[in-house]
Amino acid sequence: MHQSIDKEILKKYIQGQCNAAELALVRQFLLTPGSQEVLDELILEESSEEWDALLEQPVNADQQMMDWETRFEQRKNDRSRVIETGEQEEGSIPLQPAKGLYTFILKYAAVWLVLLSGAGFYAVQQFRSKTPLATQETASAILKEFRTKTGERATLTLSDGTVIYLGPESILKYPETFKGTSRQISLTGEAFFEVAHNPAKPFRIQSGKLRTTVLGTSFKVNAFEGQMFEVKVATGKVRVDRTDHSIVRHLAILTPGQLVRLPTADSEPVLAQLPVSEVLGWKASKMVFRDNTLQEIARELERAYDVSIRFSNAEKAREVVTISLQLNVPLQETLQLLSKGTHFSFHKNGKNITIK
Repeated sequence: MHQSIDKEILKKYIQGQCNAAELALVRQFLLTPGSQEVLDELILEESSEEWDALLEQPVNADQQMMDWETRFEQRKNDRSRVIETGEQEEGSIPLQPAKGLYTFILKYAAVWLVLLSGAGFYAVQQFRSKTPLATQETASAILKEFRTKTGERATLTLSDGTVIYLGPESILKYPETFKGTSRQISLTGEAFFEVAHNPAKPFRIQSGKLRTTVLGTSFKVNAFEGQMFEVKVATGKVRVDRTDHSIVRHLAILTPGQLVRLPTADSEPVLAQLPVSEVLGWKASKMVFRDNTLQEIARELERAYDVSIRFSNAEKAREVVTISLQLNVPLQETLQLLSKGTHFSFHKNGKNITIK
């Protein structure tokens, strides 16, 4: 049973801001059983709280990493001097046995590396090597690949407990187990994610130049090659960045009921609102189209039902529609519902449909 201590004093200890009286209290506390566990929990709690603040900041990987390395080396040197001389300045972290001290230094370093990577940065090796972001962290891992065919959906559970609902014609690449300071996968196509919460390991989805980063939340990503890129959020907070080798440009922070669209990877982001129910509905094959052309809707139907749809009238294909469709019912029912609101007829011959 460890003695109690004010959490605010421990926070000041972690930040190196204790006065002499507070340092004496912390030193006494650290001699009691269970004190290191309390300190570890507080460090993780602090890192989780700082995540949101770092998410909001513009990304400048090189400068942030250099600043952090400078501060860390200075702190490490200060601790070494304390060990050698027995001296200690007011405000510095108190002397502990050498093994415990260096364990603490390493944990302190690990937490800051997690925070930096969570805000869109990678570890020191990336800072020095300038290897492309999309491949650096997964270079040493063998990635598994899962593909869905036209008209096929699938549900996968990753090693961390994250559940992914993969749409038709989609490709997911992921490691068998996540190692390092983040969880990185890649997606081409569309999927809904229910990410297992882990503040110490941000979850990253790379889709070409665009990257989506979360801690634990639910959201949908649409990332087909040559088509509009979209991220829609149901719960939690999501960050979207553009990556180009070692350069990261922050694009958007999304909260529940928000979406971001980019016509191409190099376009400017467009933010909008939408009902959360629409985001969640996609898991159950519900598609909500708002001001989409019939041609755009037909493309989704082709992917969902593994058919080919053509229009005998180009003007009809450009007609704009707002409608909700359930794509897990027979195609005949879906086409009949769509035709009632848009006044067209259709002819079906095997997998070929003609809209007149």
